[in-house]
Amino acid sequence: MNTNRLRWFLLFLLVSAVFQLLGQQTEADRKLLAGVCAKAQKGDAQSQYELGSAFDDGSLGVAEDEAEAVKWYRKAAEQNDALAQNKLAGCYYKGEGVAVDSRGNVYIAAGQVHVYNPAGKLIDTIAVPERPLQLVFGGADHQTLFVPARTSLYSVRTRYPGR
Repeated sequence: MNTNRLRWFLLFLLVSAVFQLLGQQTEADRKLLAGVCAKAQKGDAQSQYELGSAFDDGSLGVAEDEAEAVKWYRKAAEQNDALAQNKLAGCYYKGEGVAVDSRGNVYIAAGQVHVYNPAGKLIDTIAVPERPLQLVFGGADHQTLFVPARTSLYSVRTRYPGR
C-alpha cells in the first residue's frame, strides 16, 4: 500500500514539474515575442496574426487571452490576411461575440465585454455577472448593447449607437 502511494506521489511531482516548465517563458520566447510585438505595432499583418495566435493558444510564454487574440486577429484580418480572417471567424463561431458602434469602437465578448477604440487601444471593460456568449446592439435608438449569457440576458446603455 505504501509503495502505491509513493508511486502516485512521485508521478504527481513529475507531472507538476512538467506543467511548471511548460508555463515558463524561455529567453528565446522573450526575444521572439519582442520582435513580433514590435512588428505588429507597426502594422505588419503577419506579425499581428502571430501575436493573435500566441494569445489564442498561450504560446511564446504569454497567458491565453481571448480578447487580445481577437484584437490582433482583427487587425491582421482588416489587411486581408486570410489566416487571420479564418481564425477570427473561428473566434466568432466559438461565441466570441463582436459588435461595433457608430464611432468604430469594437466590443468583444471574452469573459467580460472589452471595448477597443479604432486604433486597437482598450478603452473600457464592461463587467457582466456571467460569461457573455454574443453581443448585439438594439433598442429604438440602437444605444443598448444586449449581452446574452448562458442563463440570462443583460443590457447596457452605450454612448454611441451600434452600426
